[in-house]
Amino acid sequence: MPSQFNHRAGSQHPFAAVVLAGGFSRRFGAPKAMASFCHGRLLDHAATVARQLTPHVWIISSLPFPIRDPQVHRLLDRFPSEGPLAGVLTAFEQIPHVWIAVFPVDMPFLSPAIYRHLWRQRRTAPILCAATSDSRYPLVAFWNRSTYPQLKALFQQGIRSVFQALEILPHAFVDCAAFARNTFPSPFFNIHTPEDYQQVQWWCRQMRIWEKSGTQPASS
Repeated sequence: MPSQFNHRAGSQHPFAAVVLAGGFSRRFGAPKAMASFCHGRLLDHAATVARQLTPHVWIISSLPFPIRDPQVHRLLDRFPSEGPLAGVLTAFEQIPHVWIAVFPVDMPFLSPAIYRHLWRQRRTAPILCAATSDSRYPLVAFWNRSTYPQLKALFQQGIRSVFQALEILPHAFVDCAAFARNTFPSPFFNIHTPEDYQQVQWWCRQMRIWEKSGTQPASS
């Protein structure tokens, strides 16, 4: 593997993962990261998925959420309440890996296979984001350290929107539609509101029923 993909600190693993856990989550009405999901919290679940890809996992949040896995590290967001772009910037400033896999805490049905697919495209661009035919997901992504200086400059100029930053930063949207096709629930379902969370809870109850009965859900 070329040297630009190596971990500067000497790790044999080529990338780290960060879970963007946010803070209070105003639209949700409480910290989403602490919301229950199956047998734990959304935070724990996202970290578990990330750990299937790399042993180097960090939680980035503006609140000191307790972390149950001793192998997962915590970083406080250096720019609290400034959005997910601030979390990416914090990752580059605190984590020495060249590549960072970004996991949003509020997409609980993401699979490691999506990130493996993105990783295989890493020679395409320094930022690789998942996309389907009708949506783009800039926080289901790999970011390369080479983008850090420009990202920092954009942040200092007041840019906080990830999509606005991507208008300037070199990137590629990678087709991941196959992972959502005939998959229920969609791996890209995002929890924004309490109503979204109620839908996720219903799905979890249904999946437990399907598992016990040995049946499969109909595709949506």
